[in-house]
This record gives sequence, structure tokens and C-alpha cells, in this order.
Amino acid sequence: MPYKTEGAEKFSDHHIRSPLADITSTCSVCHRWSEADAKKQVEVIQDRVKEVRDRGKTALVQAHFDIAACMEAGATDEELTAVREELRYAQMHWDFVASSNGMGFHAPQESQRILATALDRAAQIRVVCARILAKHGYTDEVLYPDYSTKSKAQIVLERFAAGERPSLLKKSE
Repeated sequence: MPYKTEGAEKFSDHHIRSPLADITSTCSVCHRWSEADAKKQVEVIQDRVKEVRDRGKTALVQAHFDIAACMEAGATDEELTAVREELRYAQMHWDFVASSNGMGFHAPQESQRILATALDRAAQIRVVCARILAKHGYTDEVLYPDYSTKSKAQIVLERFAAGERPSLLKKSE
């Protein structure tokens, strides 16, 4: 929050917007970079964090569907309790970074570490789900619905909410 001065009074500006909208009053107070260098530095860091965030998002979405596939294959709640708990933990890590303001700029290494935890745990969940599926006789790949755009993801979500779960398993011929 940049400082503002009105008369003799100095105060923090609580107008919420990107610090990049006024680099001189925000970033340059602490960082001695030119505006162009500051903007480039922020964009590089945020692009790197976004790349890992997006990879984590994909892994977590697939882990959610993998659990649904296990349910479709006949897995019991008892079999899925630990994997669901692990998914909540992984999701919490991802959510922490995804919801933060700044896309990891002021703590890029920590943001990357937290996202790596989410990504690693999602991968472990997916391995456990593959084992559960195999235990229930399913060894083909999971058929993920198309959620490649916001509107397509919204359609999948609406169908789930309406109780119309997509079939995630290939049917035996």
C-alpha cells in the first residue's frame, strides 16, 4: 500500500489494486529498480509461480477425478478415507498460494515450495488411486471430462452438482 500525503498527514492508501499500477509509489519505495526493471522482475517471478500453480491445478483436478473413478469402480469409503484426507491437505497448500495477492512475488521460493508440496502430494494420491482401481479390476486410464476452459469446467461442475457424474471408466467390451 503506497503512502499518500494530504496536507501534513501521511497515510497508507487502502485503494486495492495491483502495485504495478503505480510502481513509483509502491515497489520503488523499497526496491531501487527502474519502473521497467521492476515490472519485468515482477512478471518473471509471477510467470514462474503461475507455471507451477497451473501444473498443480491440473494434478489436483485429476486427483479429484481419480477418487471419483475409484468410487465408480466400487471402492469403499474406508478405502478412500486416507486418500481424501491427503487430497484436502494438497488442496489446502495449492489454495494458499493461488489465493494470495501477488502471485508469489514477495516470497517466490516459499510459494514454489508450497506449490511443490501440493504437486507432489497430488501425484502420490494419483498413484494410490491407480492401485485402488487395479484392486477393483480396472487398469485402463481414467477418462477425464473436458475441463480445458472455464466454461467447460463449469459445465462439468454443474453436472456433478445435479448428480450427473460422468463415466470415468472405459466400459469392457
